[in-house]
Amino acid sequence: MAQMAEMMEKLPPDQREQMMQMMAQKGGGKGMGGKGMGDMMGGKGMGGKGMEGKGMDGKGGKGGKGGPPPPKEMTVKKARSMMKELRAALNSASALEAFAGVEGEGKERVEKVAPMAEKFAQSVVEKYGFESGPQGGLQHAVQSAVASGEGDGQADKKIRTVMEEIEEKIVGKPSKSLLGRVAALDALAEKFVSMDAAARSAAITEAEGTSGGEVYATTMSGIVEKGDTHIVDAVVDLVKKREQEDNKTDVQVRMNIFQEFLQAADLKAVGERLRAEQPAEGDAPAGHGDEL
Repeated sequence: MAQMAEMMEKLPPDQREQMMQMMAQKGGGKGMGGKGMGDMMGGKGMGGKGMEGKGMDGKGGKGGKGGPPPPKEMTVKKARSMMKELRAALNSASALEAFAGVEGEGKERVEKVAPMAEKFAQSVVEKYGFESGPQGGLQHAVQSAVASGEGDGQADKKIRTVMEEIEEKIVGKPSKSLLGRVAALDALAEKFVSMDAAARSAAITEAEGTSGGEVYATTMSGIVEKGDTHIVDAVVDLVKKREQEDNKTDVQVRMNIFQEFLQAADLKAVGERLRAEQPAEGDAPAGHGDEL
């Protein structure tokens, strides 16, 4: 995880921002579809402005000022169990009643709901060894789940799903990371690379016949035709060209869907590609090196 964080920090700001959208900390350098957990919980840690300090996870206390402590080491299995219990705590009858009674939107809602979420999650958070408080608690627990398994947690479907649900509870509307996605096709995308030829063909047919399945079908066909690394190529291309795209919503949709195909190793490959392809410091832009 530390190596990935260092690599992310060396990317150009616009590419680093888009990379963060692909990870469990999605959304413009502010994880989870536009609002980092730090922003939602009233801090500046995970996926929020803490990333300005030390890339992905703010390791060594170098996240944003006032950010959470470094992620606690844990296995993906343990992180899944914790996230499952957090989901149950935040979906209890008393929690749902409290959240439903909150008026206001945006920052006003977040400022009211975040302390409630901390309260309802407290027993789970403390059970797994996290301290309560604005710089710890739920924010630190979720950050650590994403960093679990030496970074594999960021691509874990179960962890990400609960993280999106927590965001929705606090912000009061669905995560931007859900935009354009189809749940039934997400399940196929996650397993597509490991499918045999017959299963891939059936998956493509299902995607083609499903409303909203166009990007899924195109991505699946690209993997079949160009190889398993096609998804890495597609993500790198989108990150590099996104500023030239007029339809930002379409970019968000494609990135959201691409992420469903990515494995932890693919995320690392994307970061390495972007870093390798950026111009060396002091180099002239392409086409201008010989001008006098």
